[in-house]
Amino acid sequence: MLQKELDTLDNQEIQPPILHYVRAVYDDYFVFEKTGPDGEKLFKQIYSIDSDGKLQLGQEVKEVRQEVQYVELSTANQNNNKEAEMNDEKEKCCPEKVKALIANEATAFSEEDKDWLEALTAEQLEKLEPKILSGDGDADSTTENKQNNESTDKDTSATQNNQQNDEEKSPLSFEEILANASPEHREMIQDGLRLFKEKKSTLVKSLLSNKRNKFTEEKLMNMKIEDLEALTELAQVKVDFSLKGGTTVQNTQEESLELPVMEWSKS
Repeated sequence: MLQKELDTLDNQEIQPPILHYVRAVYDDYFVFEKTGPDGEKLFKQIYSIDSDGKLQLGQEVKEVRQEVQYVELSTANQNNNKEAEMNDEKEKCCPEKVKALIANEATAFSEEDKDWLEALTAEQLEKLEPKILSGDGDADSTTENKQNNESTDKDTSATQNNQQNDEEKSPLSFEEILANASPEHREMIQDGLRLFKEKKSTLVKSLLSNKRNKFTEEKLMNMKIEDLEALTELAQVKVDFSLKGGTTVQNTQEESLELPVMEWSKS
């Protein structure tokens, strides 16, 4: 959503064109890069998500600069690394709910959908949970049915009814989930899936354009996003996510120097 808002600020009528793309996203603000005739600049802007799941941008935009620090490894530094890992986990809204959706036989989600599912809010994930109509017309979720089946305190008749309902269930396809979702959430899911595929495609193209790459396109496409990002960082490949230009590859190999030829004359 942030990148889509930044795209509206692009201006390709001038050369070089003015382009914007997201560099980093935090809890209440994000950092984006602006490229154009004045070079590359970084800016910070506040954002929020309202109760309807809509993006709200702050009015004030401040120019910032990036700082990189190199510190010695110590106990304090290890604690900071643990805190950073905990913060990364906090950014993922509901990893347990995502795992449950993927494991649920009544959905068509797989491990490939994990990244964009983790980007959704708790409310959005709840709306993706399949609702199955039982024989008497009451709506029971798959989770409730599983709990009923596992409970040993239920009497025999209730257990048999639950087992019968489980046999009548059929997994919902991804298309059926989209069809049952509201127009707003359907668009949100489709946009999330589109952005995920575009990001993965951009990373794969960036690696394929590197002369040192030994992977085939098929192998790269089967890798996870985090593995592709690690490869681009290791190969020092600069990836352009602005969706406006081509991929830039940074080659750090130095040209080999020729050895001087020594001629010895006879005395």
